[in-house]
Amino acid sequence: QPGGAHRKTNRNHQHAAADDRARQEKVSDRDSAAASILDGEISFYPNVTDTRGQVRRIRSALDGTRDGKWERQITPIRILHAEDPVGNKAEIAARKRELPGATFSGKFKSRNNDGLIESSGVLVADLDDLSDDQIESLKNRLAQDVHVICSFRSPVNGLKILFRIPDNADFADAFRAVARYLKENYDVDVDPACTDVARLCFVSYDPAIVYREDATPLPVEPAPPPTATTKESGYTGNATTSSSDVTDDEIRNMLSHLPRLDYSDWIKVISAVASVRSPEVAESLLKEWSPEEVPGEYAKKIRHRLADVNIGTLVYIAKEHGYAPGSARKRPERRQAVRDRSDQVETQPRGNNVDQADPDKGQSEAGVDEKFAAAIATMDATRADPANPPPVPRPIYSLMDKTISSPGNITGINAQAKGGKTAVVGAAMAAAIGEGETLGLRSENPEGKAIVHFDTEQSAADHFGVVMTAIRRVDVKIVPGWVRSYSLIGYDPAMRIRLLEFELARAAAECGGIHSVILDGIADFCRNPNDLEEAAALVGRLHALAAKYDTTILAALHTNPVKINGEAGITGRGHLGSELERKAETNLVLHKDQDGVTTIFTERARHCYISKNDGPRFAWADDLGLHEGVDSARQTKAGAKADELRDLTSELFKDGGHIRWTDLIEKIEERGVKSRSAERLVKGLSNGGFIRRNIIGRYESTL
Repeated sequence: QPGGAHRKTNRNHQHAAADDRARQEKVSDRDSAAASILDGEISFYPNVTDTRGQVRRIRSALDGTRDGKWERQITPIRILHAEDPVGNKAEIAARKRELPGATFSGKFKSRNNDGLIESSGVLVADLDDLSDDQIESLKNRLAQDVHVICSFRSPVNGLKILFRIPDNADFADAFRAVARYLKENYDVDVDPACTDVARLCFVSYDPAIVYREDATPLPVEPAPPPTATTKESGYTGNATTSSSDVTDDEIRNMLSHLPRLDYSDWIKVISAVASVRSPEVAESLLKEWSPEEVPGEYAKKIRHRLADVNIGTLVYIAKEHGYAPGSARKRPERRQAVRDRSDQVETQPRGNNVDQADPDKGQSEAGVDEKFAAAIATMDATRADPANPPPVPRPIYSLMDKTISSPGNITGINAQAKGGKTAVVGAAMAAAIGEGETLGLRSENPEGKAIVHFDTEQSAADHFGVVMTAIRRVDVKIVPGWVRSYSLIGYDPAMRIRLLEFELARAAAECGGIHSVILDGIADFCRNPNDLEEAAALVGRLHALAAKYDTTILAALHTNPVKINGEAGITGRGHLGSELERKAETNLVLHKDQDGVTTIFTERARHCYISKNDGPRFAWADDLGLHEGVDSARQTKAGAKADELRDLTSELFKDGGHIRWTDLIEKIEERGVKSRSAERLVKGLSNGGFIRRNIIGRYESTL
């Protein structure tokens, strides 16, 4: 019973005292310590599934909420809610279940009403579905309320209010007093689930919490005794809650929002309804919701209902599925009853059961659903029409004057560990900022559109260093506001992709569009790079984002060494690497040799080809504190060849004068060179400008 355990505990405290004077001294001590109400002991639980908890002080839980102890857990939940509160409801609920929580109403030996050891003199009122303006307005007004200890934002769009209540008050009576007080003074409705003394209150993040440690208890009047009608019905629940707080229509409304339920939640729903209605009325309401297949099954479950479950459980479950006080009832859907095989196992979930195999569900009269019709229209718009060619894609990034990245595409940056991909990532960022030592990369961003950079691999200091090095490359002192670089260490893959989508929407709105997206590295956006379906889904999602924001996504990925036709080679990591190779506009490969020189070249590129011999090369420069460009392999080889020809010319013409063709060939052959090779060398000397023919047809040095 919602208030019974609390009432029983308080009475035990009273009768255990030696006399009334001792009790008064205890109350007096408590009142004299009003300034330390926050030092009262409560139970704290690491997550919703824990039932034993740890003893903490109220102040500890509130300080953590104020100081950002759980900010990293709360922020993703708020982002999910801001993006799509309905579509993300299941994920929000799952993440909330991982949050720590506290029973601010007291200290418990187990998390149920019978487990209360000592009450704290605190009741938490929960207000849901408020706008930011409403929350701020209420917080400002509540800060002046002498009965309010504090208020803080809940994990999503709600407000938690800690009321000081009398130590010896029945909890159900206190809840009614608080609900009435808030309605009369603030015109807000309290979540009925707050009637549960053992209800868990999730931690949150609100740096603007202000405490009133000397809050005075809100006056609480005891409820009238149960009516005779209730007793005669055989119902033994909380009569005041059953008749005056929740109507039959409200119960029907909550039930109408429930989807198919697993067995444990089905039993909780039955027990919750039975906690506020007589067995006959509860059975009738439940049959309306989901008809019995086994006659008498509801009566049996009601007789053996869960004693610790009250109506607040039904409110909680219904709200998880879209119910809100005052909301309209959902239209009844087809239900399929399932035979109850035992008290522990059922073949299928219970409750509303929509036929998932109905081929006509959600379709229009023409037999084509709206989503598919929209897809057809989009497809038709892409039909190739020679009379109406699409615009030539603008280059976003180029390498050696060749386009490697254009709108709506992905560019892969593939390298082995410590192969230089972060240097290329920073150089790409620098290229969009200005001109300088950008390792051969070029870009322009005259409109100041956003560059969104997510680093998932490096420490905070190293991530910061990437951005600072980027602006040093182009001799800029201040990072432009449209360069938006973040470290995403510590987030799971699903949250990283959601943060990416959130930031793209925000950056596009604030900067007038997206110039480019740089992900270092892409493997951290999926749980298993070797999972084919997950890899394909991730690359497809990134491709869609690139198209949506008319931008390019540079995706850095580690490679694995392999043997190709007996020779050493590299390949992208797992199925993710293979999928990226297939779908990317350009696959840049970074190869670092034994001398520490990295070469950038292309493999499987769509619009350009840069060979390993011609590709830009870079190496670390100690004096500059960054990687700088060096000659390409072809340039290096050409330089070495030029030096060789220059030395040969000096040797052949060391005596000066001019030499006939045949004599020149003989001199070269004397050096152990075959006749055909000697002829090629003479041709090379001539083409290289090291020798020339004079007016009489003989050769002389130009050095």
